[in-house]
Amino acid sequence: MANNKLSLIADLKNSFAPWRIKVRVFKFWEGIDPKTGGPSGLDYIFMDEQGSRIHGKVLKFNRERFVHKLEEGKIYILSKISVCHAEQMYRPTRREYMVFLNASTVVQEINEINGFPKYSFDFVKLNTLAEHKDNVFLNDIIGIFLDSSDVKIVKDNKIIREIFIQDDTTANVRVVLWGDLANNFVKPTNLSDKPIFILSSTSADFYRVTQRYSVSSRESSNYYFDLDIPEVRFLKNSQIEVGESSGGIDWTTNNRKTITAMLDDYKPNSPEVFYTCTARYSNFEGKYTYPACAKCTRKVVRTGGTLKCPRCTTPQSITQAIVSKISIHDISGTCIVSLFGNKAAEMLSIDLEELLEYEQLGVNLGDIFEQARGTDYIFEVKMSTYQDNMSLAINRTKVIHSIPDDDGPLDNEANNDDPPSFGMVSIKQEKDDDELQSNPQAYDDDDGNKHKVVTKTVIHDIQDDDENKTDIAPSFRMVTIK
Repeated sequence: MANNKLSLIADLKNSFAPWRIKVRVFKFWEGIDPKTGGPSGLDYIFMDEQGSRIHGKVLKFNRERFVHKLEEGKIYILSKISVCHAEQMYRPTRREYMVFLNASTVVQEINEINGFPKYSFDFVKLNTLAEHKDNVFLNDIIGIFLDSSDVKIVKDNKIIREIFIQDDTTANVRVVLWGDLANNFVKPTNLSDKPIFILSSTSADFYRVTQRYSVSSRESSNYYFDLDIPEVRFLKNSQIEVGESSGGIDWTTNNRKTITAMLDDYKPNSPEVFYTCTARYSNFEGKYTYPACAKCTRKVVRTGGTLKCPRCTTPQSITQAIVSKISIHDISGTCIVSLFGNKAAEMLSIDLEELLEYEQLGVNLGDIFEQARGTDYIFEVKMSTYQDNMSLAINRTKVIHSIPDDDGPLDNEANNDDPPSFGMVSIKQEKDDDELQSNPQAYDDDDGNKHKVVTKTVIHDIQDDDENKTDIAPSFRMVTIK
């Protein structure tokens, strides 16, 4: 093969012949050596004039030779490359082969060529993800953008963001962005324009908890909005109905359980699981603060004598983040959950800045949470294991019904007909009534019967993450006066 002959990607075969190709760098990423945590080799997706794509690689010992030679989006002629069979799993393209840039490879940048494609994709329909779950290659997806979550921190302090999309099959799918893609994602500001979302090189996953397929980004993934390609124009001009009713974004029914069933279902040291439950606020159990990054609220670490965010690549200011602990209850039982500052503010329908200002002024946050009493919520609860202990944290909150002071209890709860002026709790009778040290308050009900309320101190043990605390609270019993 003559060295001056240009080959198309479709013509490349397994051979150490000095192949020569003209390609655009569609995607570049740099792997991490799992043993050292430092950089490993360089990876590329190359695309030729026919839109064909192939995985390109530079091994670690050749890294310095190529690390600054090829830029994403530019066109190059690559001479004396090697062609080998592609890796067995998670191939970023559907090509059977991949190319290696070696010590003999010559890189020649050329000017932009009119008509040379800038993008190329192999889209799969969202209702066919089950068919692609076991593919050895990765898939590209496209859909109408519906919604996105905030950044979340999951197991091993990894960062994700959830995207929800729908295509012309009307299938709604959860897309999970990881790492830098999650951090740097910019949400469209005008959903009425029907933004079209594309994610390249994705893997399909099946989640046992939700019984749904979703897709996840990989190192080789890129996301795009509203590219000038036929598939985007088709979805833009389609009459597909989208909105809040889409199954992909209705988190409120996912893995719905009672509190007791939720606690019984989760096994310690298992991967984190998300449940939803309908419950009410019970009590404020305490709070703690920690130094956090002002941008992402992640806990900062001390490095070289200064506090730095382990997530953000650029220096950020340091603030105090607040975590509240509250107990919630439903008809089955009670549990204690944590709410990070923004989640607490969301539950209370106030701004996070307002909540932090209350904290700085020394206001008792328990008094602030009292406004949540008597309201039915749907909570999305993340259950995980932290330092060998079960951890529960509120991830999302939705108000179902705000209940007046004299309204009834949760559905199926016993109605005690207690006077609305007292918070009634059930207590076990450990002494005869005449042994109670009482402070009676008498009143007449609407039927002319006389009653008194007798108080007794009850000690509750509250399990916290770090220590056992004892809370002493008055409890009330209603006694009819004969």
